[in-house]
Order: sequence, then structure tokens, then C-alpha cells
Amino acid sequence: MLTTDYLIQSIRTAKQYINKDHSNDQQVDFPCSICNCKVKHNDKAILCTCCNLWVHIRCNNISVNEYIELQKRNRDQPESENEIWLCMICVISERSDFVPLIHCSVTELSNLNSLDSINLIDSLPNDEVHHLASQNNQLLINDDMDECTVDSINSKYYTCSDFFNMHNENSFNLFHSNVNGYLGKADNLQEFIGNDSIKTEFDVVCVTETSLSDADVIPNNAKLDGYNEPFVSNTLTSRGGVAIFAKTSNALERSNLKVQDVEFEATWIEINNLRSKNIIVGCLYRHPHNNNTEQFFEYLNKCLSQLIKENKEVYISGDFNLDLLKYENKSIIKDFYNLMTSNGFLPLITQPTCIRET
Repeated sequence: MLTTDYLIQSIRTAKQYINKDHSNDQQVDFPCSICNCKVKHNDKAILCTCCNLWVHIRCNNISVNEYIELQKRNRDQPESENEIWLCMICVISERSDFVPLIHCSVTELSNLNSLDSINLIDSLPNDEVHHLASQNNQLLINDDMDECTVDSINSKYYTCSDFFNMHNENSFNLFHSNVNGYLGKADNLQEFIGNDSIKTEFDVVCVTETSLSDADVIPNNAKLDGYNEPFVSNTLTSRGGVAIFAKTSNALERSNLKVQDVEFEATWIEINNLRSKNIIVGCLYRHPHNNNTEQFFEYLNKCLSQLIKENKEVYISGDFNLDLLKYENKSIIKDFYNLMTSNGFLPLITQPTCIRET
């Protein structure tokens, strides 16, 4: 691992640190492997020991304190003895063979039975099914979660009461739910996100399967309190459709990414931030037909290829109707997962979200 403290003294021989497979494709000298912008001698950046490319710490979500600690540990070491450090791209590449699903304990699954809002309890499986699900060896891809996903992912089940007591005032908070008919569920959704006990406000609320047809609009009495006019992509069939509600007035629709198709719908917004990167949020729904995956993957790849060039914070929510538990048995699941990871996206939800009697 090198930091830019060594960049000037390494500048003359830096060609050996640039991966030959990338050098001809780069338009700048010493490009950041993530944003592709030039790494200047006074930038805070680290040299990846795997791809031999520099990466800005801000692009790799490395804090200044972590960066300083890396410098201290390597400052007095010979260059040949610097510790191994991999950039985000290489971490994703090395781990892309694993689906980041971790073992679910009976306790975690049973916590679903403690939901105390929106009357979801009646639709949840019984304890016997919970137990069988927890014993399913497909959920246990690897005993060591660190081998399957990045350290920052913390996917857990919460009871509503536990969730309401969480404090996330300084975070960007995103909520997604498949409501299977928005107009009939708007009151329940408002009851949950507007609960007086909740200590976390959602910046963005994404809804899939709104079941709103092309000509439908969300009436005022069904809009979420405290949120602006929703961005929607209605369905051309009897089911499907997506909507995004944003609190801030700085959210604009990304119409170049929006799609309305008989097989899938998607809407995207971009939130303008003056002091940090803009945030892009997408809400996607793919109808559960195996014959539309190629078209959906082509659309998704086009969107991701565009977004990774923009160097913005991107979050993708939705219901893709693709079961990651079948990664090893179904090629379309593997294709989907590899498509996401190859573009630098990892699932933030690593627990099963749907458990049925079957």
C-alpha cells in the first residue's frame, strides 16, 4: 500500500504501478480507478496493491483518520513491505463469486413475529416455517461474513418498536416497500412512516407494485404527509408500477433513465447537494416473467454504465423478482448478481425478505 506521500518520489517509475490492461484506455495520467479523474500529488489517495491503480480516499469511502493510520503504519516500512490494500473495485471483483447472504438464526426470524404495526403479523409464516428456513443450507453461503460482503453492510431484522427507537438523524434514510396496490395501502404506509414513536425520518420513500395504470394519478388524500409530489412510472398492465416520494424540494426526475414497459417499470431522481455529492435514487420493478430478463438486464446495464461515470452517490431500490438464494442453481440469478457487482453495486439487504409456506 502506498499513499500520496510517496507519489512524488514514485512519479518517475509510476508506469509500473499502472495496470497494463487499463493504461491504454485512460485519458489522464494517474487516474483514480473509481472516478477516473486525475490523482494529483496533493490528493489524499492510496495505491491499490492488486490493480496497481491510485484511488481517492473519498471515492473509496476511506475516512481521513483511516488514511492517516495507514500512512503511519507504512511510513517507516520499506516500500516492498507495505501492507496489502485493495480498492473497492478489487474487493468487489474478488468477492463476486459469493452471494452475500448470511445465516439467519431462529431468533432473528422469530423477531418478525413481533411486528406491531400495519397488521403484518397475519401474513407471516409460523414458527415451524421460520425454523425450517433457518436450517436451509442455501442461506449459509459462507461461515465468514467478511468473505462474502463488505464490513459496512449491517442487514438485520427489527421489530417495529426497536426500529422506531433507532436514531438516524444524520444519515440518508431510504425506505422501500412492495405494497401490491398503493391506493389501498396508502393509509397503512402513512401510519408506519408517520408513526409518532418513530425517531428516524425517511428522506426518500420508494414504492413498487403501485398497480396504477397509465392514466391514473395519486389523489391528494393518498399522498404522503411531508413529502413532495411523487415521481411515478405507472404500469401498462394490471400490476406493477413504481413511485418515489422525496422530502426535499431539491429532487429532480432523471427522465433519461425512466422507463415504462409491459415487462418492467423504473423511475429515478437526483437530489442536488451543495456541500457533498448529489444523490441518485432509483426505484425499479420487474414483472415476474423469466422471458424478460435479457431485456431487463440490458436496460439495467445501460443505466449503471451511465451512473458510474457521474461519480455520484447511487442507491437502487425495488423488487426485481429474482431470488438470490438460487444463485448457484439459476444462471439468470448469477447474471443479475454479476451485473450489479461488476458495476460496483452490492446488496445492502443480505437477509431473506420473503418467507412463504413453500
